[in-house]
Amino acid sequence: MRRGYIGVEIGAIDDTYAKALGMKKAEGVIVQRLVPGGAAEAAGIKETDVILSVDGKEVNAPNELQSYIARKHPGDEVTLRLFHNGSITEKKVTLRSRKDEKLTAKDTGRNSEELRPDRETGAKPVSFDNLGLSVRALQADERKELGVDRGVMVAGVERYSEAFERGLQQGDVILEADRKEIGSPGDLKGVIEKHKKGDAVLLRVKRGSGQMAFVAVQVGG
Repeated sequence: MRRGYIGVEIGAIDDTYAKALGMKKAEGVIVQRLVPGGAAEAAGIKETDVILSVDGKEVNAPNELQSYIARKHPGDEVTLRLFHNGSITEKKVTLRSRKDEKLTAKDTGRNSEELRPDRETGAKPVSFDNLGLSVRALQADERKELGVDRGVMVAGVERYSEAFERGLQQGDVILEADRKEIGSPGDLKGVIEKHKKGDAVLLRVKRGSGQMAFVAVQVGG
């Protein structure tokens, strides 16, 4: 039996993600990544959309969506209720087979050793004590090596800080904050300074493995 695939990587929503996305409460699952050429991308679903239900059934954990879709076949249509940029919408998605998905996880990244996040660059780290991390500018050769045209590299993460607890690591590259492109530590500072203690910020991050992820962090005092 051929299983249907929706073509998304998803993650759980907690209170911090809900704050960062402008949701009234934590519900649904966040679309972390779209598989290029997949069913979800074809239906117009976007990264950071939150899937609230599928065919009228509430979804509050990744495995709930996965188990429902696993019972479907390529060509089946499902209706997703979404939180998208502050409003509720619905999308109909025609499921595809795995062979139709153009990208697999093993195709997406570099080996983390190739990134050498701790090498000497001369770029001075800038600390964000209210997040518990420091970042530095990327050099031109690093941008080329990493396959990015912007971003700042996480130079260090304070143990047991907010950044640590949310899974940020040395070598991660922050590409966006609150959907604004980040090209320098000053850009990130400008976004963070607009928030007060207790607010949440949504970061788009390229991991040391090459995988993309959205990480929500709460601003401290």
